[in-house]
Amino acid sequence: MILVSRRTRCWLLLTGTLLFLGTGYSAVYRAGLGPRERSDFTVYWHAGQAVLQGSDIYEAQNSRGWKYMYLPVFAATISPLSLLPKPVAAGVWYLLNVAALLHLAWIAVRLASGTSPRDYRLTLFVVILILSAWPWLSALTRGQVSVLLAWCATIAIDFWIRQSAAVFRSTGAGLALAGAIVLKVFPILVLAWLMLMRRWREVVITFVALLLLTFAAPALVFGWNANLKLLYQWARTVLVPLSDVSAEENARYAQMADPRIDKNQSVRAVVVRIIAPDEEHGEADRAERTARAVALVINAGLLVLSVVALRRGVHRQRDRPAGPGREAQISSAGVVLLLCLFLAPVSWTHNYVLAMLPLATAVSRGWCSGNVTFQPAYRIAVGIWLAGMLGGLTHPIYHVGGHLMAAMAIWVVLVRDLLQSGAPPETRDPLLIHARDTTPSTPLMQAGAE
Repeated sequence: MILVSRRTRCWLLLTGTLLFLGTGYSAVYRAGLGPRERSDFTVYWHAGQAVLQGSDIYEAQNSRGWKYMYLPVFAATISPLSLLPKPVAAGVWYLLNVAALLHLAWIAVRLASGTSPRDYRLTLFVVILILSAWPWLSALTRGQVSVLLAWCATIAIDFWIRQSAAVFRSTGAGLALAGAIVLKVFPILVLAWLMLMRRWREVVITFVALLLLTFAAPALVFGWNANLKLLYQWARTVLVPLSDVSAEENARYAQMADPRIDKNQSVRAVVVRIIAPDEEHGEADRAERTARAVALVINAGLLVLSVVALRRGVHRQRDRPAGPGREAQISSAGVVLLLCLFLAPVSWTHNYVLAMLPLATAVSRGWCSGNVTFQPAYRIAVGIWLAGMLGGLTHPIYHVGGHLMAAMAIWVVLVRDLLQSGAPPETRDPLLIHARDTTPSTPLMQAGAE
């Protein structure tokens, strides 16, 4: 296989090492070595300092005025890093995120590739990291939580799809999903999907874990009443501006929820930038309300189509739990993860790390699927993803949602498969295909068979 030849491995190792060191230096430089702080991690660090000093975490901010946005439990969890000097803490945070990123990519590859050989998985692993480079590079250099969020959500899905009867897996999956939800609210759609599948044990565990992470755990640090006050403050200062058109003067709105920031690639933000690009009040406010109404209709359509497709997937899983049923589960998981990005009012570029599993599924089915009928659709979708990511390097494409369009292409083919009356395309084992057909039928299969 080309990618695992000795020479290729050396080149991959060298490139990966240089990228690791360069990205790490950028992350630390942005966090404290440079002339000004340009990392979200510095906000977490100052919030951790507030926890240690007993001050208000929602008044914590870095030197640029960026304010803390997350639930109290995250500030309490990250506070040990605030005992370290800021550049050192940023380095530790970077290493944790790199480990989570590599494990996330491997989980996505393992789920998407089924029982494929290790060499094929390595090929897919490298390809997926390249295709999703912009989101995860943005997350790592900015010190964001997006990689950890995607890692938690994907781990939970991995546990559930493998359907082990072991209680510890259900417990771990519930804790992982609860962790993703307390970082960003929008992964709660994954919980809704579990309810649709009637996975009640996992649903109950997740709810219990959410209660523990939201109320019990931070109460040990802040005290019960103080934690309730902080939760109310979070709802009033963070959640409310997300739905308030007249909140432009709010510092947190300008920092996080302003749809006119190009990095925001949610459906609502892109529609607002197209229909109501002007930020002035009066007519512009009315135009933005119209744009939000249009975005609401689009999101409602996406949600309805997704629910119909997911219900079809649920029936397929019950009728045929193995083979096509498992493939339907993976398609359903991909649809839900992408829907999280579409429906959230804030989906910054780095949040698109959450699309790693559906992207891996599209690549695997486009170049390894034994069903040639579905291969062209997946290949086109991956091509649109690549075009959207590369096109995002230009301001016009980025401004009108290049990353959103890229993810939409993957969503369309996954929904199409779930809505098909026949079985979804199976990701067959390349070794079995080779044994049956003598020679592999696709380039990736040929590479895996060498």
